Amino acid sequence: LFFSNLDSRDYKDQIPYIEVTFVIFSFFLILICVIIMNLMVGLAVDDIKCGMNESALTRRAMQVSEKK
Repeated sequence: LFFSNLDSRDYKDQIPYIEVTFVIFSFFLILICVIIMNLMVGLAVDDIKCGMNESALTRRAMQVSEKK
């Protein structure tokens, strides 16, 4: 919405070394995708660890209530 007036054809002649720029930009996109995926995996692992801690606490509480 905000960039509807921009067109890549307007800047194609102004970019020096277009091939090198394209390679660097492609590398940047791949790197960002890998970083985001690693962050998402780390978040999922942390959520699983929290769930395991909560279930251990619940299990101990149930064991205490059974012994009474």
